[in-house]
Amino acid sequence: MEFKPFDHQDPPEDGLYWVCVTRQEWDVDADDDGRTVGVPTGGSTQGTALVWINTMPDGELDFDAVDPVNLGRVCDDDFVTHYAEVQPPALPTAA
Repeated sequence: MEFKPFDHQDPPEDGLYWVCVTRQEWDVDADDDGRTVGVPTGGSTQGTALVWINTMPDGELDFDAVDPVNLGRVCDDDFVTHYAEVQPPALPTAA
């Protein structure tokens, strides 16, 4: 499996892919009223997610996480940088 650069103007066909994402880091705290307040730190982190890529009728891309807890997800503010098509493994050989 090799990752290829993700072109948002010419995305891959709809299907199952591993994607690499860049996610902005936030400093999150509670304000005096107990509400959650976040401020971007200027840093970023990278991660991977196993997703179904779907092109919506309006041309927007939907990155639907297969298992967001264990295999990652793409958040609204994430930027997808690379993708790799999921290939089925070879069948075992007969003994």
